[in-house]
Amino acid sequence: MTVFLDSAISGNGSFHFGGVPIQYVLVHFTALGPAVFVSDLANPDQLLNAGYFSLGSEDPYGTGTNHVFWNERIWLNWHDFQWHPIPTVHPGDAPDLCVWASDIRWALSPGTTALMLVVGI
Repeated sequence: MTVFLDSAISGNGSFHFGGVPIQYVLVHFTALGPAVFVSDLANPDQLLNAGYFSLGSEDPYGTGTNHVFWNERIWLNWHDFQWHPIPTVHPGDAPDLCVWASDIRWALSPGTTALMLVVGI
């Protein structure tokens, strides 16, 4: 496994790490802004309006452009959030089930900060 991003994040941002297979993304919130809501008082780690991230691939079709094609947004709805491709398998068994990406972008609610870890092969 290789760590491609291990950083504090806030606001809107992005990071380019080249075309690699991504196994998982972890996000741990360190501060919640005023627009973030705890959606269930019985589960105080369940959040609304915290933010999202998206993985993208730079020119996956060989068009010769510098355009990044973005996947759907992945909403950050837990205080400690883990994302991985479904189905999940041990990467040595089927590395093609990882998500190929060259970039990640994020948008967090104002005043919200988090730690983000992106791991792949």
